[in-house]
Amino acid sequence: MRARLWTVAAILGAVAATAGAEEPALGDERPTVAAALDTLAAPVGGRLNLTIEIRDSPGWRVEPPAKALDLSPFRIRGITEVPREGGRAYELALVPLEAGEVEVPPVPFVIRGPDDVSDEIATEPILVAVGSNLPAPAPPAEGEAPATPEPADLKPPLDPPRKWWPVAAAAALLALVAAAAFFLVRRLRNRVKEPEEKAAPSAPRRPAWEIAFEELERIAAAQYVQNGEFRRQYTEVSETLRRYLENRWGVPALESTTEDLNELLRASPVETAVSARILSVLREADLVKFAKAQPFPEDARASEGRVRGVVEDTIPRPEVPSTPAPVPAASGDGARP
Repeated sequence: MRARLWTVAAILGAVAATAGAEEPALGDERPTVAAALDTLAAPVGGRLNLTIEIRDSPGWRVEPPAKALDLSPFRIRGITEVPREGGRAYELALVPLEAGEVEVPPVPFVIRGPDDVSDEIATEPILVAVGSNLPAPAPPAEGEAPATPEPADLKPPLDPPRKWWPVAAAAALLALVAAAAFFLVRRLRNRVKEPEEKAAPSAPRRPAWEIAFEELERIAAAQYVQNGEFRRQYTEVSETLRRYLENRWGVPALESTTEDLNELLRASPVETAVSARILSVLREADLVKFAKAQPFPEDARASEGRVRGVVEDTIPRPEVPSTPAPVPAASGDGARP
């Protein structure tokens, strides 16, 4: 009976001890990484594939390799992520740059755990036999120092096959363009050399004063002043006067301001007194057109007569031939007078 009680007590103690033991916390086990090469021997400038397997752990996150990862004396040609069941994998394409027994350095990874705790894990270094791409030196003779190997000869440049059809097509196109330009220039020259008598005769140019008189008659018939259109009256009268200056003396009056026209008239054959009358009409028209001055009706009607007077006074007059003096008759004896 006593032995049975001791057995029950031992069982109860074991159960109590098991219940009191702490369970492992979530995330205590960290992720692990393992690296492997597809080959342990390669020449300088060759290619090695480094595969890194990552075993994930609940509560931890493994960040990808850094973009500025340095694995000298190996150059990284590319990093590719490969999905794996229960984890991930990265494949790194490496190119060795030095000959000899070269070690692939550890590849570090940043891991983040619960409460954003960060740490770092890394792969184990791997030793690689990197062979030289130079020819093996000849064994030295007895008593001679080993010769320094010379670099291998460069490969001859490639001579790609030449394609002549683009050159031929470009030459043909250039010839066509040159021929078209030649015929075009020749045709233009022939047009310039055509005799003037083949051209249609142009209509004789009308005198400037006739055109001015017709415009003034039209303005008077429109009765702008009687209708209260003073601004239009001065606008058309001043334009008629400016057009007369251009047709009569070649003065660019239509495109010039009144002040600029003052300088142009000084350099023209127009008399000073006539220039003063022209400028007086134009300045009065500018006040009505631009300054919105209100003229008297009689002044507006008089603008036509003032322009008509300028035109009439500047019409070229025909030259009257002078009468030669009579020659006295000679005397009968032939003596001079």
